[in-house]
Amino acid sequence: MSDTLFNLDILTPTTHYDVKKVKEVKVITDNGEITILSHHEEYLGNVEISLLVVVNEDNTSEYYAVNGGVVHFDNEANTCKLMLNKIYNAKDIDLEKVKQQKEDALNKLKSNLTNYEHKEAERSLRKALNKQLIKDLYGKQ
Repeated sequence: MSDTLFNLDILTPTTHYDVKKVKEVKVITDNGEITILSHHEEYLGNVEISLLVVVNEDNTSEYYAVNGGVVHFDNEANTCKLMLNKIYNAKDIDLEKVKQQKEDALNKLKSNLTNYEHKEAERSLRKALNKQLIKDLYGKQ
């Protein structure tokens, strides 16, 4: 394996994607945006509802919307593990469905809600806006 590559392992509650060799991973955590390269220092952080960028071995980039989770880089294994609530490839995001999710969340926020329900509706709105932005910016690549 090239010294510039590392393993990327992505898991969601329903899917364990194939491990692949990559050059770079960019994601937003609760501490801000991080870029992970081969032999990164040990790292553990919370992934925000955000953009995930994966730079492949051939220097092509893949763009994803993620709904939060955890990122762990194991320096000894030279492996980045992303345990995500949900992941959407920018090319596969259905804008009509996202617009409906956004409208549903906005309508829910207008109703009488408990604090918990209000936070969940805000989270649903952030997820929809994140998917819409990522589709608009990267969905045609």
